[in-house]
Amino acid sequence: MRLGINLLSESPKSAGPRVYAQNLLKSLAKLDNKNRYFIFVSRRNLDTYYVPASNFEYISIRFPDKIAIVRRTLEQVLVPILARKYKTDLLHSINNVIPLLTATSSIVTILDVTSFKMQNRFGKLKNFYLRKLVPYSSKKVSRIIAISKNTEKEIVKYCNVEDSKIDVIYIGVSSIFKYENSKNNNPYILYVGTLEPGKNIKRIIEAFAEISENIKNKLVIAGRKGWMYRDIFETTKRLGLTKKVVFKGYVPYKYLPDLYYNASVFVFPSLHEGFGLPVLEAMACGTPVITSNTSSLPEVAGEAAILVNPHNTKEIADAIENLLSNEKLRKELISKGIEQVKLFSWEKCARETLKVYEKIYNKK
Repeated sequence: MRLGINLLSESPKSAGPRVYAQNLLKSLAKLDNKNRYFIFVSRRNLDTYYVPASNFEYISIRFPDKIAIVRRTLEQVLVPILARKYKTDLLHSINNVIPLLTATSSIVTILDVTSFKMQNRFGKLKNFYLRKLVPYSSKKVSRIIAISKNTEKEIVKYCNVEDSKIDVIYIGVSSIFKYENSKNNNPYILYVGTLEPGKNIKRIIEAFAEISENIKNKLVIAGRKGWMYRDIFETTKRLGLTKKVVFKGYVPYKYLPDLYYNASVFVFPSLHEGFGLPVLEAMACGTPVITSNTSSLPEVAGEAAILVNPHNTKEIADAIENLLSNEKLRKELISKGIEQVKLFSWEKCARETLKVYEKIYNKK
């Protein structure tokens, strides 16, 4: 089987798609040495996604991809041409959308349908692009991979496709995230993710303000600036928390384990997630988690986290204060979190994805 993997429009700054693509490729390389893989990627991003494997061929294209609309337009034009040139039996696009002119059998991974749930999360142009092309892609492809059951339900609802066309394949946690018994927590509460309204960071800061006089912990916020981020900084300043809230900016992936590992509490009350990988990363590092009781997050966290109403600031504040003071609860959640993480692995994700490839190929 000749498999095309479309990464041409991906940006290394897009954490979710990047982590998904990197780990899926690494795991497929370990599992499968029979099929041939043709990875279409921007030359600027080649090192980000490169995996040394004899059956992996990287077709890197040089083009001005720093502007999102340029990346997406070129993807639409070039990927179908490349798929024909390299005679791919199947093309897998890994970030919600396939090229409109794709002629070969195709599969798309839909990471989330946030553009339908939260119209202010992205800019108008990106929102329009996703709301038009995600449903189109869903109807055109042979199969859809959803990364959670909640995302599957939302694809059915917003894209008007049957659930029989969708395979739910959970993503995994990298082995770099791990727990050691000698852990000593530093006095900070941690959030990791893009700075944008949908992540509910403003409410984290407001909850922290309610308890900041009673605790010694600082609030550490790590992540790149996203859409409509300024209100986050303005809220911090308005509440007089500039000395107690630390903005780390973008933290390279390899440094995230230490950041999780040394935190007292990880708080992630996002308003909507396709999966919610930071929850599992924190658990893998032995850090107790507070997260939302909505979207895919209860599915991912199971009984290993405190689930809160993400719209209720007091509930978030009370959960943080409780976790900081209740050592028995902390130990219980740490133990449950480590077990919860074992349910998710990139090897399992790759095996199940390979089965989807074979299912489509064998029907041809």
